Order: sequence, then structure tokens, then C-alpha cells
Amino acid sequence: MPELSLLIDSVSYFPNPEREELKLIVKGKIKLKPLISHEFPLEKAKVAFDTAAEPNFSVKVLIIP
Repeated sequence: MPELSLLIDSVSYFPNPEREELKLIVKGKIKLKPLISHEFPLEKAKVAFDTAAEPNFSVKVLIIP
């Protein structure tokens, strides 16, 4: 079972760490990989941010350190 500490939300505050959606993600019931439309290395962060700014072109853009 993955640790919740490895899950980084786009919001820096979790008002309720027992949220149902987090439990479903950890249990593997919700697949996150299909939501990722683009991945960029850290060196291409500018391109990643430009891509993320295009809502008709991207869903979730990741920057991989």
C-alpha cells in the first residue's frame, strides 16, 4: 500500500486527511496516470508551465525532478 505522504496535492493544505478520494487512490480504485497529459524534466520547467497554461491542450502537467 503506497504511503499517503508520497501523494502531493496541488493544494498545500489538507483540511481532512481522511478524505474518501485519497483512500480510493491508495487502494488503487482511482487511476491517476490517465489524467497526466504531459511530463517534463526540471530543465524544461518553462515549457511545462506554458503547456499547463493551455487548458485546451493539457490536463495535468508534471515536472519530474
